[in-house]
Amino acid sequence: LVSPPLFVCASVGALVLGGYGALLLMSTGTLRYGTPGFGHLTLDGTTEALLAAVAGATFWLVVFCRHLQYAVIGGAVSEWYANADQWSTVRTYPVLAALGRALRYHAGSIALGSLMIASLKLVRLLFVMVRRRLRRATDRAHGRGLGMNF
Repeated sequence: LVSPPLFVCASVGALVLGGYGALLLMSTGTLRYGTPGFGHLTLDGTTEALLAAVAGATFWLVVFCRHLQYAVIGGAVSEWYANADQWSTVRTYPVLAALGRALRYHAGSIALGSLMIASLKLVRLLFVMVRRRLRRATDRAHGRGLGMNF
């Protein structure tokens, strides 16, 4: 009962921290006047790279929290299953003990796996965006995007 709200709070905390960092980086931009709308910020290349790094690190932290939750649940269930016949050896708080074991012994493996999964998901998102843009461009070139279907 403790595990899901704990990791949801950790994920929300990572998102808030990443959003705060992104807002701080965006506040370093210069406001461009004379354009319609509410205003446009211009950022230099270094700030844009840092903003992308903050977004990637935030996504990585959220994925890390989710996989840490999987490891904790797996550790608690395996402790219960392995000691089902000996109730005296089961700890009082198996979820907290599994969290301690996961952070102490498996945090590096979870972090590396989360980094690989997060980076592959970002690459997949990039390919989906490119595919949608190409599909829109070919639809416009063939006249399908303008409602001219014959």
